[in-house]
Amino acid sequence: MPSHLYEFSFAPDPRWSRRFAPQGAIQAYVEDVARREGVLDSIRTNTEARAQRAPNALRAALPPPAARSA
Repeated sequence: MPSHLYEFSFAPDPRWSRRFAPQGAIQAYVEDVARREGVLDSIRTNTEARAQRAPNALRAALPPPAARSA
């Protein structure tokens, strides 16, 4: 996939090393954006997610589970 397809819309990177950047360049970009946005310490890699919980405000905005799976 072309490198620009891995970009976040709020953080474009005009400095891709190649049209099809290697995995390391894409990972470095994602980590750099996460660091700049202050969320890097909240990200866990190599971790299995067994459950998820949304804050009450988000749960109130979502349709019931039956409506989401339809």
